Amino acid sequence: MQLIDHYSPDWVRETQAMIRGWLSQEPHPYVYLLIDASFRHETTLPLIRELWPGKRWRSLYQDRPNTSEQVLSVSPLLLTVDKEALGALEAIARETTGQPMLSLIVTRESLSPLWERLAAFRFISVQGNRYILRLTDTRRLPQIIDMLTEEQRARLIGPALAWGHIARDGCWRTLDIDSVFNQSPEALRTIELSEQQEKMLVDMNRIDVFLDSLRINDPELYGAFGKPSERYEWITRILCETEAPIDTNAQQVECCREAARKEGLLI
Repeated sequence: MQLIDHYSPDWVRETQAMIRGWLSQEPHPYVYLLIDASFRHETTLPLIRELWPGKRWRSLYQDRPNTSEQVLSVSPLLLTVDKEALGALEAIARETTGQPMLSLIVTRESLSPLWERLAAFRFISVQGNRYILRLTDTRRLPQIIDMLTEEQRARLIGPALAWGHIARDGCWRTLDIDSVFNQSPEALRTIELSEQQEKMLVDMNRIDVFLDSLRINDPELYGAFGKPSERYEWITRILCETEAPIDTNAQQVECCREAARKEGLLI
């Protein structure tokens, strides 16, 4: 199922040029791809093992007790990117296009400390309960960055020079970050969220949950848009601008169907 727009025909060439630009800087930074394998859990892990042999990549879940192949297959994967790896971007593009699963980090940190920094954000604690934080779902990443406190954001970003992600339109976007090297990875512990942060985290999923219900229950309205990004933007606008009651899913659907009829999207 396609969740975001597909890449443009020039995506590989443009991404290779972007990475070459970073790798040519002095002093040389480290460049990494961060892939959320859960979106392609049957194929991504075998592909990365083939393309990135040896110790040039790590799973964010690889240190969990009794980690199985099933767990690794849905894990975020952190890949070292150098000039020799640029040719593999064609295969990465085929694997990730249409899915919100690809980020790029440019940093002063080598693989081990960066892995430890990201691993500290695998799980978050809310009122004593532990949850998985879907930091590598690029639909959520900008919102999660905004949700974090200043200290939490500094802990996550560390000495990063740039953090890119694939947006809903299938293009690279760069997070607005400040590089802060004030926390050693070893000092990081479970991230505690406040009640307000918990509410923000739940609200992030609201439109996508509604879209998934449309896909199943109202394929006519769901299919009225050419691209996933257009569908998301339109649904968000309609639900935000309406003055009609939209407390229930049925009310939201009727609101959107009425707006679609008025705009000629539905007959």
